[in-house]
Amino acid sequence: MGKTEIILFLVLANAVFLVLIAGVFMFVFKYRKRKIEHGEELKTKEEQHQLQLMNTQLSVQQQTMQYIGREIHDSVAQKLTLASIYTGQMHNRATEPEMSKPLENIINIINDSLAELRQLSHSLTDVRKQHASFAELIANECEVVNNTGKCSATLHILGNPEMGIAAKSSLFRIVQEFMQNSLKYSECSDLKINLEYENDGLKLLLEDNGRGFNLNERKHKGIGLDNMRRRALALNGQFEMESQPGVGTKLKVAVPKENLLSET
Repeated sequence: MGKTEIILFLVLANAVFLVLIAGVFMFVFKYRKRKIEHGEELKTKEEQHQLQLMNTQLSVQQQTMQYIGREIHDSVAQKLTLASIYTGQMHNRATEPEMSKPLENIINIINDSLAELRQLSHSLTDVRKQHASFAELIANECEVVNNTGKCSATLHILGNPEMGIAAKSSLFRIVQEFMQNSLKYSECSDLKINLEYENDGLKLLLEDNGRGFNLNERKHKGIGLDNMRRRALALNGQFEMESQPGVGTKLKVAVPKENLLSET
């Protein structure tokens, strides 16, 4: 074999080797890319499954609440009404003061319980929450807070997000829980709620000027805070709470656009 043939053989061998190496790299690259895509597909399917599961839970919960509300109105409330009527008749027939006063107290207790049950029944069976927009629900909560005279609640809205029942219900409960905690524990005088809807999704900012708390203390890691976090994460959202003693509390929630449109 001459020198020219040897050089040609070496060139061809190197070319084949380089092609083989390039093929191996290409195979590894495509394999890793496919593995990443498969992982993302599994993650997406898991998120969709969790969202569907939450939708089903919310649907069952809503049906159960409406059933309980109807039973309270049709059964318990009616029996308490009869008890109030019979007790009132006994009170009218009572001639001795030592009997009249206790009966009057019983009537007041029954009537107060009846009023609370009717309010609870109305709350459980109120279907307007399903048809009202998220902004309308929050505006109504702000009005309730302002009517207490203890705190001023202001709402700023940017955009008009289209939302499914699952997302609307979960986000509404988050806002409701934050507002109730602010009223009960923080002794705040000002509540601010910012609702911003952009192309990438919904951004929700809630803050009060209350006394705040230390997030690392065990006593502040309760069910309410955990439920808020779970509701946000179930929507594949971001949940961030900030609070310091004497400064107040701030909550940021962000939910991607595609997770706002789920329906039951």
